[in-house]
Amino acid sequence: MDRKQHVSCLVGGGIEGDQAKSLLGMEWQANALAPKIQMPYPAFRREARRLIQAQQKTSPHAPLIDLLPSVIEQLAERFQVSKQAAKIRLLETKCPEARGVLEYIDGCYVRPYAFAPGALGRNQTFTVSAGELAHLYEESEELRALLQSGEYTVAESHVWLDIRSMIVNCILHTTSPC
Repeated sequence: MDRKQHVSCLVGGGIEGDQAKSLLGMEWQANALAPKIQMPYPAFRREARRLIQAQQKTSPHAPLIDLLPSVIEQLAERFQVSKQAAKIRLLETKCPEARGVLEYIDGCYVRPYAFAPGALGRNQTFTVSAGELAHLYEESEELRALLQSGEYTVAESHVWLDIRSMIVNCILHTTSPC
C-alpha cells in the first residue's frame, strides 16, 4: 500500500463452520511461531546459559531454582517478551527446573518449587488457586479425605504431603512400612 490509506477491521460476530476452525488453526500457528521468532532457540539458549553462569558466580551456593526468577526476568527484558513467554521458552531449551518458577496465583507469585522429573505431565501443575482448591475439595471425596486425614496439608497454593504426620504415624504404627 502507499501508506496513505489506513485499514481497520471490526468483527461484530463469530465465524461459523470450517472457516472458524481454519482461523483458529492459523491463530494457534501464529501464537506458536511468534515466540520462536522473538526468541530464536540458539540465541536464547546461549543467553540463558550465560545468565545462569553469571548468577552462579554471584551466588555459588544458591540452588538453581532460586536463581531462575532473576534469569527469567533478564531473559524477558533482553528479548522483549513477557516473563511467562521467557519461562516457557526456557522450558523448551531443556531447563525443567523453570517449571516451578514465577507461578502467579491468587494475585502474587508463589515461592519457586521443584519436584521429581516426570512427576507431572505437560499441562499439569502442582499450583492451585484457593478458589479452585475449594471447588476441588467440594467435588472430590478423595481429596477431602486426604486433607482431613492430616497426611496432607495446604500451604502457599500447594497441597503438601505432611512428612511429620507420616513419621508420627510410622512411630505409632510400627507395623507400617516407612
